[in-house]
Amino acid sequence: MMNDFNFDLKIIYIYLFQLKIFIKMKKIFPLFILILSTCVTVSCSKDDDKTSTESISVKINGFSKSFNNVSVTEEPHDGYSDFFVESNQTDDDSKQLNLRLAKDTGSDLIYFIQYYDGEKFYTNASGDDVYSVINEGSDTSIKGTFSANLVSADGSIIEISEGNLNISH
Repeated sequence: MMNDFNFDLKIIYIYLFQLKIFIKMKKIFPLFILILSTCVTVSCSKDDDKTSTESISVKINGFSKSFNNVSVTEEPHDGYSDFFVESNQTDDDSKQLNLRLAKDTGSDLIYFIQYYDGEKFYTNASGDDVYSVINEGSDTSIKGTFSANLVSADGSIIEISEGNLNISH
């Protein structure tokens, strides 16, 4: 009978011990969830860092404009590649600047510029109308300067000056 009593006490002790652990776990579990969600949030935020290094800035008819949401597509050809760069004006997403350039470094590698002001498209008449110096044109980045005069279908002209590319892709 004494053995039964000891056995019952052991079971009660184990039950109380487990209950104590359970109560502590109820207090620790929300803390664990908070720590886990913080770790996930911090680890995911690094994916967005790439966009912060992308910048295109120009002066359009003397007014400074910057562009974001930069997208770079490499277009491979036989023996060479080109980049197609698309971007939206920072203060108005309906306005866009698009560029085509050779994947290389050197002068006059941008051969096409198109600016959409929300109403009209402006483009360069030929590749000779664009002046550019590309300091870096690689698989991971494009850096350089450019300027051009662009013309719309109705003959309106805009001047692009002090163009700067600093894009990681």
